[in-house]
Amino acid sequence: MRFRFIPALTVVALLIGGAGAFAQEKPEMSRTTVLDGVFTEAQAQRGKEAYAVHCSSCHYSDLRGTNGPALKGQPFIDHWREDSAKTLLTFLQTSMPREAPASLATETYVDILAYILSVNMFPAGDKELTSDVLDSIQIVGPNGPAPIPNFALVTVVGCFVRNADTNEWNLKNASVPKRTRDEKPKPLEVEVSAAAKSGTDTFRLVYVDDLRPAFIPEKNIGRKLHATGYLLRNAKGIGLSVTWLESVSDCNKIADTSRSNNLLAALTANKESH
Repeated sequence: MRFRFIPALTVVALLIGGAGAFAQEKPEMSRTTVLDGVFTEAQAQRGKEAYAVHCSSCHYSDLRGTNGPALKGQPFIDHWREDSAKTLLTFLQTSMPREAPASLATETYVDILAYILSVNMFPAGDKELTSDVLDSIQIVGPNGPAPIPNFALVTVVGCFVRNADTNEWNLKNASVPKRTRDEKPKPLEVEVSAAAKSGTDTFRLVYVDDLRPAFIPEKNIGRKLHATGYLLRNAKGIGLSVTWLESVSDCNKIADTSRSNNLLAALTANKESH
């Protein structure tokens, strides 16, 4: 159980060969999204004024980015889509303003978030955005939910096996990937994985041997694993450039749905407290 940073150029190299076969990833459809009018025009205007004072020196007045990353456009959307608005707020709070992160009131950060959404052409509604609902709001592209993009850091849960035909390590009966921002998962995330139901996808696992000796692949065959890594799609199918693998249970163990729901609620509450 050890994580390591994988340089972006290495990840890119692994994707050379096209984008032929894809797993049947199902985008999240049940949550409120930023297409549903989750902020008001007045709130976005307040956010614009706060942004001009606290953020424009690094991200420029039109959000295109100078000393800080761009906060608008397709690269920005691809970086954050299929994740919650809570995650984006956390980024704003921990990085802005550069000279004094987390120095603004939570309401001010939420207003700035509303302004960023408005600049990215998401519609205003008749109810203001508040911090207590952010985890239930999904950031999506202009066409709605879609599969998570290549290169994204994700978590997957599945049964660890060795493919007899290719001699590759695989996760079978794997869950739909979910975005994460941590190469090393938090303990509560791993607990959620232990209680999660099996899925239907199979993921190729790349760089498994680099996790030795903390993770011994041969000792985990037939185990249900929590996997974290960078999502890879090419002609070989869908894969994961792993940064962390951890055994959570036996593959044949029946998932405890009620425990999973309780842990998910606890994980959400933990995120909101930060």
